[in-house]
Amino acid sequence: MRLDFEKYFRMFLEETGEYVREMYEVVGRLAEAPTPEAWSELFRRAHSIKGMAASLGLGSVQQLAHAMEDFLTWVQRQPDAPTRLGPLVEGLECLEGLLRRPPSELQAPDAAVQTIVDRLRAVPTGAPGIGSVDGSAGTLATLSGPSPDLSVSTDAATVDRVRWEGHITLVEGVLLPAARWAVVLRALQRLGSLVETRPTADEIAQGKVGRHLSFVIESDAEAAAIEAALRQIPDVETVEVRRRGSEVSAEMPSSDVLPATIRVRLSEVDRLFDLARAVFMQVQRLRGSLSTTSLEDEALLRDSEALARQLYLGLLDLRMLPLEVLIEPLRRMADGLARQMGKRVRLVTRGEDLTLDKAVLEHLMDPFIHMIRNSVDHGIEPPAERRAKGKPEEGYISIHAQQRGEWMQVVVLDDGRGMDVERIAQTALERGIVTPDQLRRMSVEEVCMLVTIPGFSTAEAVTEVSGRGVGMDVVRHRVEALGGTIRIETRRDRGTRITLRIPARLSILDTLIVGHGRYRLAIPMDRVRRATPYLREAIHYRQEVPVLYQDGFIAPLLFMDQVLGEGTGQPRHQYYMLTIQYEKGLYVLAVADIRGEHRSVVQRLEPPLSRVPLFSGITVSPALEVIPLLDVEFIGQHLTPQVT
Repeated sequence: MRLDFEKYFRMFLEETGEYVREMYEVVGRLAEAPTPEAWSELFRRAHSIKGMAASLGLGSVQQLAHAMEDFLTWVQRQPDAPTRLGPLVEGLECLEGLLRRPPSELQAPDAAVQTIVDRLRAVPTGAPGIGSVDGSAGTLATLSGPSPDLSVSTDAATVDRVRWEGHITLVEGVLLPAARWAVVLRALQRLGSLVETRPTADEIAQGKVGRHLSFVIESDAEAAAIEAALRQIPDVETVEVRRRGSEVSAEMPSSDVLPATIRVRLSEVDRLFDLARAVFMQVQRLRGSLSTTSLEDEALLRDSEALARQLYLGLLDLRMLPLEVLIEPLRRMADGLARQMGKRVRLVTRGEDLTLDKAVLEHLMDPFIHMIRNSVDHGIEPPAERRAKGKPEEGYISIHAQQRGEWMQVVVLDDGRGMDVERIAQTALERGIVTPDQLRRMSVEEVCMLVTIPGFSTAEAVTEVSGRGVGMDVVRHRVEALGGTIRIETRRDRGTRITLRIPARLSILDTLIVGHGRYRLAIPMDRVRRATPYLREAIHYRQEVPVLYQDGFIAPLLFMDQVLGEGTGQPRHQYYMLTIQYEKGLYVLAVADIRGEHRSVVQRLEPPLSRVPLFSGITVSPALEVIPLLDVEFIGQHLTPQVT
């Protein structure tokens, strides 16, 4: 479904506001020390604003940002470029004003916006007085030294006007306050004749300013009109105007003026998250290092563990983002590629409100791009071909996410032509990737997985979209780096299904520690249905496979020796039987010993260890042992015999 426009408009306002503040800061740096990096940063920010505005149909902002791009392309080549940025600052001021408007007023530029656009585009043609040091348009020109425009008036014509005094406060953290005060002074001059300002015009030009400015003005306008005009200026927080000599209000400020929320960089959240994880693990190590504890010490340790866990999980929740932050860019990309190729494609989603750790989402962006690009380019047929096959002209691509405990399953499905399995096999043979004997023993799914080998491609020509042999190898590498798995299924003329299984987040997990010979292994507690002593009489055989009947299910029996590849699967001594829940049902895992429960931080494996399919992560025991976490889903899917 099409996602809520208001939500994305709010995101656009936040992002663009941040970019504008950063551009003001860069403009200030350019005035002191111009660098190529600073010019590039300005251009990137303008380009990003243009792209975001275009995606939401905000033509007014898009056209203004485009004009700023054109201006920056020209001005950075000029020998005195830093002194010619006046029109850009005017563009930024205009952009800030646009961000205060409702989206209905941003579809097309009005006269005021068009004037700024024209000024930005007039500079390269040599229009006089625009952007130069002595021009009146640029704020930086105003700040480069004392200017008659900013001086107070002594015109005798002001004697019949009302004298007003006022106080203005800028928002907390405003960038380049001197530039903002220059805009305020110009507005005051348009309203009447300035008598006095504190700080003075010279102090403003020298940058000796803060958040507050007092003024005295003689004007025919009423106080309310003066206040309204000044409040339209970006970054102005409060304005008070009263007749000179009137009683000053003694009202005390309220705490309501404090912001209800603050913005924190994700890098700071990541840093605090890493510290919280370290604190939790240190508490675990402390418990393991103490051979004996008093009741008081035990209570203190237990409380410390609980607090550390709450801190860790609280910061972990701050890092969780909905999957939908990836969906809308993918939708636009799919639409654009489809138009470029003369195809019709509809992208539908389910489960986009499910949340994943920010680190997981960062790993998933490239895989999703490659999967959707492959579906549009290779999978979905042109309209004429689809009509001939009896399909709707519009192709269908689906992204379906489901939460499964600590894991997320994401299925990317299209109704296109499917993979050409024979051609994939032939290409693999020709390139020596597999031998004829190996190919005969491979299933269709295994042949499909050959496309995830780096450099593998069946495309006859390289295009802007595909054919270089990169794509699905990126998908597999990124997913496995998270400790996840990928599965590819295809049917000719029916489409392709790619199933990703990925961790929803880095987590604290309750685990059951089991012993087996020289091994200590952890099993997620939420997957253990029951634990019972080994009973030979409870074991039955179906199709020569040992099974147990539990809760109406047939649960195949696996011995840990068998799973680890170190035995025949026959009991040599006392075992415990653990009933494990996985996606397709139940299986029973026989282990030699149960060491107890443990709550611990699970660290996902990084390559190359993440390619070891039996384990999905590691944890640290109270005795400071590094313990592998068994991937119970992999064992169920790939090592458990299927019986009926």
